[in-house]
Amino acid sequence: MPTVHRVRQGECLASIGARYGVSRQAIWDDPGNDSLRERRKSPHVLKPGDDLTIPDKESRDDEVPTGAMHTFEVDIEPVHLRLALKTGGGDPLASKRYRLEIGSLVREGQTDGDGKLEEEIPPEAEQGTLTLFLTGEDDGPRRVLPLRIGHLDPLDDKQGLRSRLTNLGLHAPDDDHSLSKVVHAFQKAHDLDAHGDLDDATKSKLHDLHGA
Repeated sequence: MPTVHRVRQGECLASIGARYGVSRQAIWDDPGNDSLRERRKSPHVLKPGDDLTIPDKESRDDEVPTGAMHTFEVDIEPVHLRLALKTGGGDPLASKRYRLEIGSLVREGQTDGDGKLEEEIPPEAEQGTLTLFLTGEDDGPRRVLPLRIGHLDPLDDKQGLRSRLTNLGLHAPDDDHSLSKVVHAFQKAHDLDAHGDLDDATKSKLHDLHGA
């Protein structure tokens, strides 16, 4: 019988799927989630309090001889963290060396020409740290960025809007009046109708610049 899981802050479809041993796609496509798919559109952005139907695990029978040791391989869906790093002025932080730390996992690399990086991470990851070496040297200037993975709320939610604006370098305070002023500034900077409300054109531009 399917299980209903209530999403909490910091969870995403990958971490929920890993917890129940069910693929992300199987969960998202389950008929019990039809209304949720209509509301959320993207499986990558859920909201705390969303009820998610978890289908039963698919069983498999394997015939093997007795009296011997057998090895079974389990397919684990990879989870990728993708980031685009930019200066406050919007220029990409291209070809910058970085160190990503999530629990005991440590990955090092270099951003590409657009300031982007991509790393495979554990599905249950919720927090991490990204250290950006601005000159490439360990003892040189660096920027340390705390990461909250799976904490992004939907764009229609005020907290989701604040998070996206903040990630784009625009500090968005908690009160609604200040948030409207920041939205107005964003709209003006991108040649949109500047009225401070989150209309479809503003949503589209935020999605283009921020991603999910």
